Amino acid sequence: MQFEIRKRAFSLGASYTIKDAQGNPTYTVRSTVLSIGHQLDLLDLAGNSVAHVQQRVLSFAPDYEISRDGQPVAEVRRDLLSFVHPHFTVQGPGGTYDIHGDWRNWNYTVERDGQQVARIGEQLALTDTYAVDIAEGADIPTILCLVIVLDEVTHQVA
Repeated sequence: MQFEIRKRAFSLGASYTIKDAQGNPTYTVRSTVLSIGHQLDLLDLAGNSVAHVQQRVLSFAPDYEISRDGQPVAEVRRDLLSFVHPHFTVQGPGGTYDIHGDWRNWNYTVERDGQQVARIGEQLALTDTYAVDIAEGADIPTILCLVIVLDEVTHQVA
């Protein structure tokens, strides 16, 4: 399945719109404005929380947890020694994901247990925009949350 994730330029906190290949809205992402570390919710069209993303602030490397229904499904960590080609490791009950990026932080591949499950490409636009191609049978909400984490980590404001 293909999705487009677009960060809203003028919003209080992080806010994203996610559309399918036909341009239909499928999800939104809203952040908690007054929180310690980044906290974001992946919401369906009815406004129900599908997943929650929370930054762990007391860690050396960027570290995020993705949960669904209050249960952790993935822990995302950036490899501190991946300067030229960013690398993230994602571990959870659903398996281990490896995310490899190119030197520009524009293109990523997501592999689960050695098999590619998603491709992510940043598009040239006024705001952060990503084209996401997710393999059949992959965990769509978790992979969409991984894209949000990648954007939050690679575009942090110092």
